[in-house]
Amino acid sequence: MGDFSYIAISRQSGLMKEMSLVANNMANSDTVGYKRQGAIFAEHIAAIGSTNQSGSPEHSLSMGHLAAHSPDFGAGSMRPTGGSLDIAIEGEGFFMVNVDGQTQLTRAGNFMTDAEGRLINVDGNAVLDSAEGEIQIPIDAGEIFIAEDGSISANGVELGRIGVATADPQTLSRQGNNNYVAREGFAPSEFTLVRQGYLEDSNVDPMTEISRMIEVQRYYDAGQKIFDMEDDRIKQVISTIRQIS
Repeated sequence: MGDFSYIAISRQSGLMKEMSLVANNMANSDTVGYKRQGAIFAEHIAAIGSTNQSGSPEHSLSMGHLAAHSPDFGAGSMRPTGGSLDIAIEGEGFFMVNVDGQTQLTRAGNFMTDAEGRLINVDGNAVLDSAEGEIQIPIDAGEIFIAEDGSISANGVELGRIGVATADPQTLSRQGNNNYVAREGFAPSEFTLVRQGYLEDSNVDPMTEISRMIEVQRYYDAGQKIFDMEDDRIKQVISTIRQIS
């Protein structure tokens, strides 16, 4: 396989992965609290051929690859729902949920209670308070009120406080189900406000994603045409050699 083929395959592979990201964004355009994912590509340079007297390669081959996903943590629009356990964060910060014993962060605030009265998210994971403990809401609590600081009360009795944490976006790793893990830890948020009866919509702009999808598809098609042209050239060379021999 020639150098051109390696470069072309690397390019097409990267475009396919970016197309997958765009498709995933489109699929989650209605997912509560979802953050758009972008692609970060990096260059990989491989030495080829012989080396010179100093030991450095005389020739090199440059290829690109998908190095990382880049989430866009821009706020989505707040949508009023009127639900007593629907909560949106105004400003920076994340809700904390317990996933198999690990504290993960999310912007999705569509909560509910389970049969035991625990406050949980749509995946059945416990929503945590500021001390990373579970929040218990009595079955007969009646009307629930959630203040801007996350305090939950019913019938004038405080039941707990929903924890909101902040973390450096550069240290967040996506875990699936709209959750993130802060690799370098997180801290309680002091100034974030929560809004009861609202949900934060996805920050995906479908029109932007469609435009990007068309652009990536055009790049891929152009690369495929070059691939086909190179394949035809190689076939012609082989045919010429056979005729000569």
